[in-house]
Amino acid sequence: MKRLSFIPIIMFATYAVVAQWTQTYGPPAGGHIFTMTTDGSNIFAGAYGGGVYYSENNGESWIRVNTGLSGFHIVSLAANATRVFAGVNEGSVVVSANQGGKNP
Repeated sequence: MKRLSFIPIIMFATYAVVAQWTQTYGPPAGGHIFTMTTDGSNIFAGAYGGGVYYSENNGESWIRVNTGLSGFHIVSLAANATRVFAGVNEGSVVVSANQGGKNP
């Protein structure tokens, strides 16, 4: 008696993924951009050696919001409503209650 063996055939479909990247005129950090975060339409960028920058027009222009951040290297950011949290090089977190001075 003969045994029949079935070999499953698996077919894979591949699709080309094409990214559409456009260079912006990012923040003039004077350092390397290490981190970015958003809160609604607000964009915040943290620089190692350059502080925190803010954009409300999809990165077309940037405003430096560094009040109280002199001497800190920004390594992480988080934003929630009016607060912006920045992880800094000393292993601590600093917080701004007015989006880094954007909303006095």
